Amino acid sequence: MMKLSDYVIDFLVSEGVTHIFEVCGGSLAHLLDSLFERKDISTISMHHEMAAAIAAEGYSRVCEEGMGVAMATSGPGATNLITGIASCFFDSIPCLFITGQVNTYELKSDKPTRQIGFQETDIVNIVKTITKKAELIMHETRIRYCLEDAIHTAKHGRSGPVLLDLPLNIQRATIEPGSLPSFDNDHNNKLDNINRIDENVIDRVVEIIKSSCRPIILAGGGVRLSKGQDELLKLSHNTGIPVVTSLMGIDAFPHDNPLFVGMIGTYGNRYANLTIANADLVIALGTRLDTRQTGTKPDTFARVAKIIHVDIDQVELNNKIEVESAINSDIRMFLCDLNKHDFEFNSINSWKETIKSFKEKYPSFCMPNGEAIAPNYFMHILSTFLPEDAIICVDRTESNVGCSVSRDKGHTKVLDRGWDGVYGMRIADGDWCLICSTRKDHHCDCRRWWISAQYPRASDGLSSQSAD
Repeated sequence: MMKLSDYVIDFLVSEGVTHIFEVCGGSLAHLLDSLFERKDISTISMHHEMAAAIAAEGYSRVCEEGMGVAMATSGPGATNLITGIASCFFDSIPCLFITGQVNTYELKSDKPTRQIGFQETDIVNIVKTITKKAELIMHETRIRYCLEDAIHTAKHGRSGPVLLDLPLNIQRATIEPGSLPSFDNDHNNKLDNINRIDENVIDRVVEIIKSSCRPIILAGGGVRLSKGQDELLKLSHNTGIPVVTSLMGIDAFPHDNPLFVGMIGTYGNRYANLTIANADLVIALGTRLDTRQTGTKPDTFARVAKIIHVDIDQVELNNKIEVESAINSDIRMFLCDLNKHDFEFNSINSWKETIKSFKEKYPSFCMPNGEAIAPNYFMHILSTFLPEDAIICVDRTESNVGCSVSRDKGHTKVLDRGWDGVYGMRIADGDWCLICSTRKDHHCDCRRWWISAQYPRASDGLSSQSAD
């Protein structure tokens, strides 16, 4: 027999979770008590629940094992998590959010009154549209099933956040772990079957590639999420096909590789946009082809090209743009299957020369003229000093774009989560961070510096700022 809150923490440790980001509150009392004096998991108390959520997201983004976890109390604590939850949902980042809730016998349920329990808030229904799953646990015997289901749901298929709402009397309940029902792993097999690719589909893709004269690979965020970077590099080298990226896929391909042609889109490199506009084949991997890539008139995007669109999420295929071949698959799995084939097709040297001329005519930065420092040139120079596995954490759009279009390093990671995300990233990955912030108040925020003093590993990078 054991206390349910102890079981929750034991479960998280067994899943490789090493840190929990939280803001304490009464409805978390038992979970926090179960964390007290644990040596195998650390509690990091943030000064705002949104910061805890974003730190957990940062942890998940760079953590090879485990998953980001954030906890908040009922009511305002839970609702303050929403921005971080939404960020995980739209960027497909697996995270577990645990909220405390009033006792089950204090819940208003279907009564027309607005609230019965103290700070009672129906967080589950509030976040249902921005989570893969959200559940209020009403009976202690469901805890094992719900935890296993949450981890599986967050990580499988198109990954994303899950929220579990734990009432106080459920947290303090006594359970017999051996008698708890387990999650049915048949769900895992169903997902695997969905993403298996028919050999005929791969053969068709190979034929399309071989018949192209001006091919380009568009790498989206799904490449890194599927851990498909090495397979992408292998495909590009095997075929000689150049690579452009979306903003979310900016760290999916080495920037110092001769086949890298920059980032497309509204804020992208002009030569990258010209390249995709003149291609006769676009292999779009793990990208939803959103408006900032295609423009507001999607029919003009890569208008002479055949498009092969591969995505793990079926609903993203043929959503905005009708494509030649829509393939529902995990990106790494698709690339592995494609790399089993030999590619012998027409020389694309003239196409590469055309791309080279685009780069020469429209460079991403200009040499400085006078004492003023051009931001893009600064990022270009700075990136040459970074180690290969550095994490670049940027803040607002202008610094994000500067890092994305002007750096020249290989597999450095670019993450747009500002200070709060840095804590989670650095705790999950000890490599060096570069933080580019564009607002002075982000440097003067006493809450963030206080946490930095407690966890110096999280903030020993370089910080730059603009004059605004």
